[in-house]
Amino acid sequence: MIIYFKEHKIVFFTFLALTFLFYGNTLRNKYALDDDYVTVTNFPVKGKAYVPNHALVSKGFSGIIKIWKSRYAHDSEGSFDYRPFTTTTFAIEYAIFGQNPFVSHLINILLYFASTWLVFCVLLKLLNTHEYGFSVSFLCALIFLIHPIHTEVVNNLKCRDELLAFSLSLLALWFSLKSYEKPTLKSILLILLFLSLALFSKRTAVLTFAIIPLCILFFRKVNVKHVAIIISLLVFTGIIASFIKANIVSEKTVRHFYHFENPLYTESISLMHRLIIGIKTFGQISTSIF
Repeated sequence: MIIYFKEHKIVFFTFLALTFLFYGNTLRNKYALDDDYVTVTNFPVKGKAYVPNHALVSKGFSGIIKIWKSRYAHDSEGSFDYRPFTTTTFAIEYAIFGQNPFVSHLINILLYFASTWLVFCVLLKLLNTHEYGFSVSFLCALIFLIHPIHTEVVNNLKCRDELLAFSLSLLALWFSLKSYEKPTLKSILLILLFLSLALFSKRTAVLTFAIIPLCILFFRKVNVKHVAIIISLLVFTGIIASFIKANIVSEKTVRHFYHFENPLYTESISLMHRLIIGIKTFGQISTSIF
């Protein structure tokens, strides 16, 4: 990746400038709905006793151990999910900068820029033998950067989990491609690290377990030994992540779904009915996007 930076410095700084051009206005934003799930959003009120609305993040560095033993979200109705790495980033940020939405939004912007650069690098590596590899990689990364569908992810601090899960998954994919070419202990450990942190940022990173083998299948010549190493590593990572979640978390999952959140979950309907509605919904979303 360092080589790509040296070879494509103009692309790197172009993406950086465009990221701030498109999203720099978010630096003026304050805290928004659901941000209290991940950080302290209530400011002190003069004359009143101050109690931070996120007990774990407000402890800063000293709260990190407890964060990894706790569920991600806590509200009046219970606790649910497990995204300790996401919450840890906010705890570290709070310990250094305190309540500072400017810094929080700046970090989100930089994470989005990093994701764009990683998209470019991964595509360039996948298409390294293709005649138009650079052009395709640059165009795809550029479209990714400017696409308005990503606005909420960058603007909403709570969505840092998506940014972390995506960028860490790309790093895991990058080192998987390197390891596939020449397996080394360093690359294997980095795959394990980044993929685990991606899962601990948001469980949507589980899609990476399918993306990595598919990228190898479609863009590389099959090497049975190397494929076995990669698949074994993915399985091992999944087992380790599940073990940590099952044995470290001290809280039970308590999650009440409202009808408007997911009617398919709250209604008693058949599996076939669920599949039909899911396919129809996916088709409508795809049509609206493309």
